[in-house]
Amino acid sequence: LLLLPYGLGRVELPFAYTRFAVAAIGRSQVDQPFHRACQNHYRAVQLALRECARRGLERVGMVLSEALDERAGRRYSSAFLQHLHTARPAHRVPLLERAAWDDAAFAKWFERHRPQVVLSTSRVVRERIASLGYDAPRDYGFVNLDLIDPADRSTGVDQNYGLVGAAAVETPPRAAASWA
Repeated sequence: LLLLPYGLGRVELPFAYTRFAVAAIGRSQVDQPFHRACQNHYRAVQLALRECARRGLERVGMVLSEALDERAGRRYSSAFLQHLHTARPAHRVPLLERAAWDDAAFAKWFERHRPQVVLSTSRVVRERIASLGYDAPRDYGFVNLDLIDPADRSTGVDQNYGLVGAAAVETPPRAAASWA
């Protein structure tokens, strides 16, 4: 069986999977120890940060959904917090992570910290910055850490979902019952 990613939160499988060889795609919150193939969220942030530094952009901010970061095993925020640990104090822009979107909190964060670049997993963030009167790339840079939509012309990281799915299909079968 191949388990595809699903919504946020913990889900118990509604069938006896122990009779099957199972592989999962992504970091879905299933408590069973399935073989899985996933993208590397930590590395995606590192790649984005390295490219920003290469271009001389030092004031980098990040905006994340708490639920999405949790689903990714906190790998997005971990990579960014590591960056903050090593960045010069004058260039540190705190992580903005929210359980629910808050326009006022976002506007306050953006106006106060004025990042040169904003990293996010959603292009909606870019649209919210535009609603504040700023234009990308004239006023700031935007990096989408999870380019999915081919119509999204953002700069960003392609998580290579096709390759991740292929890797899951190629995962050597191992019956779940043998893990018990």
